Amino acid sequence: MLSDILKFVAKKLIIVNQKPFLACEIFEESTPCGENAYCSSAGGSAECVCEDGYETDPDVVRACRRPDPCNDVDCPGTFTNSECAIINSLGKCLCSNNYEIWQDNS
Repeated sequence: MLSDILKFVAKKLIIVNQKPFLACEIFEESTPCGENAYCSSAGGSAECVCEDGYETDPDVVRACRRPDPCNDVDCPGTFTNSECAIINSLGKCLCSNNYEIWQDNS
């Protein structure tokens, strides 16, 4: 029986850069990585890792999404009655509804 198990494992073993990659294959069979993520194994354990330019998606298990450019923009703390809008993939502060830019020229 042990030899049958070893034969099964040997068939499942994938060699990547001369290193065993068994952990990811087993992991992906039961819990595949989601969109914009891939399996990475280190020290015999496996986990889903985001592709470059993506971050963990808190709403979808084991998936990744593009970061929200407004996460790092503090419009209300910078400008009163303003909110962040995404323009050309960047977070920009714009006036909230019913407000316009005001400049004190006194």
